[in-house]
Amino acid sequence: MTFGDFRRGKCSFAIKPRARFLQNIDLRLYSVLIDTGLAVFTASALMGCDIPGNHAYLSVLMLRSDGLGQGNRSYLSSDGIKLDDKFVMQPYRIIAKRMMKNTRQIAITFGVETLPSPGSWCYFDNMTLGVRQSI
Repeated sequence: MTFGDFRRGKCSFAIKPRARFLQNIDLRLYSVLIDTGLAVFTASALMGCDIPGNHAYLSVLMLRSDGLGQGNRSYLSSDGIKLDDKFVMQPYRIIAKRMMKNTRQIAITFGVETLPSPGSWCYFDNMTLGVRQSI
């Protein structure tokens, strides 16, 4: 798949500004690890917009079995890492965050916050979420 002059991965997508969508991931298979307090998650993605000032974001919220959120929503951060000034998408990540006990789902929100500009797009690629035991 190609957006502009850049070739993207197999899970790339583009959305217009002021859009948002949600994906829930079931974590019941990890419930024993999570409830012992030993689980951490990591997340990463390439994100960016073709017009400066538009802001693509990806956030993660832990949900209990009844669907209620717990803790604060976590946003992926760039940590000042920049691939290239010509490259529209830049790397964002959460390195390791402890999962709250009783978490059974993670809600991931992909979105763009800005005033819409005609012809502008924002891109997402290489999204990953990992759950592992802490050291």
